[in-house]
Amino acid sequence: MPTIRETLSQHPPNNIALRDAEGETLTYAELLAFVDGPGRLNVDAQDTVMYMLEEGALSAVAFLAVASCAKAAPIGLSTPRQELLSAMQDLQPRILLMTAHAASIQPPFGDVCKELGIDLVLITPTGKGLF
Repeated sequence: MPTIRETLSQHPPNNIALRDAEGETLTYAELLAFVDGPGRLNVDAQDTVMYMLEEGALSAVAFLAVASCAKAAPIGLSTPRQELLSAMQDLQPRILLMTAHAASIQPPFGDVCKELGIDLVLITPTGKGLF
């Protein structure tokens, strides 16, 4: 079975791979650059990366990027706190990815992440800059 990277690499690099609701696009070359991004987080196939992001293109790109190198565990922004804490304890993610907006919707997780040994990584999407 081909990897995510191999599958994306089969397309012409300048073709549009993703278009969001606002009309912003990513080419296959740009999407491949995002897929390489989580490697900078020092994770591998044995690690779980939990992410809590707004629905849409950012979440889709994050899934592809994380799933290309680690176990991806998306969590909805409306997940009740107790359910989220239970998922964190069960899945034991190495990293929790959130945007500042997502962090403002959910209560602060700094102390919980520290207690569970989970790195909290806040990402700031600026245009096409995900990681």
